[in-house]
Amino acid sequence: MIVAFGNVFYDKINKEMRMEDPQFFLKDKYQLIAEVKNKGMRLSRNIAIMASIMTICGFLVVRRIKMQVVSFLAKRKKALER
Repeated sequence: MIVAFGNVFYDKINKEMRMEDPQFFLKDKYQLIAEVKNKGMRLSRNIAIMASIMTICGFLVVRRIKMQVVSFLAKRKKALER
């Protein structure tokens, strides 16, 4: 059973009722459960991908900052020796 809520209008040319932009679907309980499970799997996959990307980017940023600090300290040490 599927029930949709939205703007309904009658098309006189084709003699049929149509719905524009259905906003809510009332579905069977099993359909809703299956849809929620699918969304959950997609979300968990996307979160895992984003976490791995953020980990890699974080590692690269920290490495670059470390290299910049070491370079700055070496240049400062050379400048102070002169």
